Amino acid sequence: MARLRDIDLSKALFVLPNLFTMSSIACGFYAILKASSNEPTSRDFLTACLAIVFAAIFDTMDGRVARLTKTQSDFGVQLDSLADLVSFGVAPGVLVYRWALQDHGVLGFLFAFVFVAAGAARLARFNVLVARGQEATSDFVGLSIPLGALAVISLVGFCVRAEIDPASFHRLVTLYVVVVSFLMVSNLRMRSFKDFRVRGSALLGIAILSLIPAILAFFLREPYGVLLALSWLYIFYNSIRAVWRRVWTEAPELVAETEEVSAEI
Repeated sequence: MARLRDIDLSKALFVLPNLFTMSSIACGFYAILKASSNEPTSRDFLTACLAIVFAAIFDTMDGRVARLTKTQSDFGVQLDSLADLVSFGVAPGVLVYRWALQDHGVLGFLFAFVFVAAGAARLARFNVLVARGQEATSDFVGLSIPLGALAVISLVGFCVRAEIDPASFHRLVTLYVVVVSFLMVSNLRMRSFKDFRVRGSALLGIAILSLIPAILAFFLREPYGVLLALSWLYIFYNSIRAVWRRVWTEAPELVAETEEVSAEI
């Protein structure tokens, strides 16, 4: 009993969120192994996609656990970034390369690498903003790398399940990867929902609404199709939101400048 009392509970709690982060790395590493086998089958590609989805779940949980246990640390921030680069940068890059781009030589490699490089740049910028205290709690600057990875692997998973040969539209796949990569390094503000709070009776409505994608995926038997649609719904929502905010904030300034010019005339 004396030894149990001597255990520092805070140190034990410090390990807990890092275990979730390590689990995310393990899922990303497993996805890389499945996608980079000698002759990957459709089952291997789907397994790799599923592993990255689980990596995203663990990545979401580690931050929540750290905040709940009040064990946020600089070590955890750096470890989380390294985990994101492996699970949501390298793993999707290898997956999309082996699935659709490997038959196109150096160009295929370069376009797959563009995604990995954009993810690394996105994480580096995020870490710099956090260190300066400039990262907004309600918005991401650019598409976050986990969401970028989900946008890519949902396309792969959907096409593999539908038995669509990527060779017939590899140029569109390349364009798709480039667009997602650009969104990650763009200055487009993306809602993070970290500050999202629900109180009272609205909680039940939100809970029911969040079940709709799962229900659709179950009955349509297209989980990656639903994930693909949700990914781009999120992107379009934030794009429209960014345009609206720009017009809304710049319009009063333009009116004021016009009135000042008119007064001078």
